[in-house]
Amino acid sequence: MTAADYMFQYIERPVVLDNWEVETASIDKYLNHGIKPRSDEAWGAKDALLGAVVDETKTSWKTAQFVIEGSVVTAQSIVRVFTGKGSPSEVSDALWLAHRYGFITNPKRKRPGSRTLKQYTDAFCGLDCNGFVGNFEGIDPNTPVDSYGAQSQRLSSVDDIDAGTTLVWHAPGWAKPWAHIAVIDTVIARGDPMTFTVVQSGGPVQGVHSEVWTKKAKEIMKNSDGNLYLSGFGGKATVYICNPLSRSPSN
Repeated sequence: MTAADYMFQYIERPVVLDNWEVETASIDKYLNHGIKPRSDEAWGAKDALLGAVVDETKTSWKTAQFVIEGSVVTAQSIVRVFTGKGSPSEVSDALWLAHRYGFITNPKRKRPGSRTLKQYTDAFCGLDCNGFVGNFEGIDPNTPVDSYGAQSQRLSSVDDIDAGTTLVWHAPGWAKPWAHIAVIDTVIARGDPMTFTVVQSGGPVQGVHSEVWTKKAKEIMKNSDGNLYLSGFGGKATVYICNPLSRSPSN
């Protein structure tokens, strides 16, 4: 599956509701647990949903997994959905539960302040940059950005840039210098210039999206260690061009 295919797993996400009807959710907003006020609002929605799960299953807040209608749902998977780290299947499970308990409008489970599916996901759901890339690569979506940009992952040859290559932003002047990550979906054209499609959750404004980049040969530079990089954030960041963590370095 390409990065763009995986992106559409989020922005055109089928959800089986508690009445067995199917609706399509769009998880296209940026959500990072450290960026307020959206993170606080999402965390509150997570607490409300987990509270309803605990009530139905007659368990406790320390319970790691729950069985509901024969389906196993973990507490961790619910948390991920509301902190920008949820996988597509975890999103579907959380939205099913939100409908089951009336947080998403359900005539059989009336609840004051309920929202439509779109209103609920727009308010409380989304992805941050490494949440998207980690899930796409099939690794822990909480993997920190600096791991993706480690020296051992960096490419030294333009010929190695391909689908799945990651772009990792390092801005040394920032409080959190390892600032962002994206993934190349497709190399459209090689040579000078090189054209490729980039998929990312680039918030807080853009959210989950793809865009076409065109880079001239002089813009794909090498540092003193032979690592390929681009200039990012108006020159404030070095964008390392890297192998994904799910792939062993080839150079």
